[in-house]
Amino acid sequence: MEARSVLVAIALAACAPSAAPEPSASPPVVITALPAATTATPSPEPELPVNDPTLETFDAVMRIDDKPERKHHNKGFQGVWLDRDDGTRLLIAYRAYGYWTPFDTKRVTVSGERYLPDGQSIAAEHFRVHTLSIDPKAGTELVRVEAEREYAGRFGRQAVAPGTKGAGSSFTTFVSGGMTYMLANRIDDAPPAGTDTRITARQVERSPFVAHVGSAHLWVIAITRKP
Repeated sequence: MEARSVLVAIALAACAPSAAPEPSASPPVVITALPAATTATPSPEPELPVNDPTLETFDAVMRIDDKPERKHHNKGFQGVWLDRDDGTRLLIAYRAYGYWTPFDTKRVTVSGERYLPDGQSIAAEHFRVHTLSIDPKAGTELVRVEAEREYAGRFGRQAVAPGTKGAGSSFTTFVSGGMTYMLANRIDDAPPAGTDTRITARQVERSPFVAHVGSAHLWVIAITRKP
């Protein structure tokens, strides 16, 4: 009986969870972070299959047209282009949205696919960006832009944690799929906090050398309220 008790004790000890290793220290960055409970790092967007022949990854220099042209569909056309080393020029946007402007004249790494737009369009080779990134040391406000997609969730307000820069103020957030995103751009027509909403947005990453709040940011392109 005593031997059996000893064997049970040994078995229980073997099943006990081992202590988690101490996390390694992270290098300091110039970021005013929220408490860990209010933000999280999202899972990466699913990549296209590696054997998808439409997916391209390359380096290029982004160029934005100097002035908008008012002759296409009565809308201002200000082309955003990728100039490849082989001389190919790809059009990625008809307007210089704020998430593109930090990369003007900069060398970037891009992944995405070529496509034919529906209906009347500019006579150029079109390219849909899935990811665009730059060396964080380049000095740009943004260092990465993800694919455009839809998010369902709710806008909210988040108070800046006491004892941090900006304490006592608050800012707008968007909660979707269990994630709390900071907003990278100002939204003037956001519905009341807590209203079920669907938005079109791109996830962006701010430079680690620029002070900001939180880690996961969305650049909101359009808002569509749910019925």
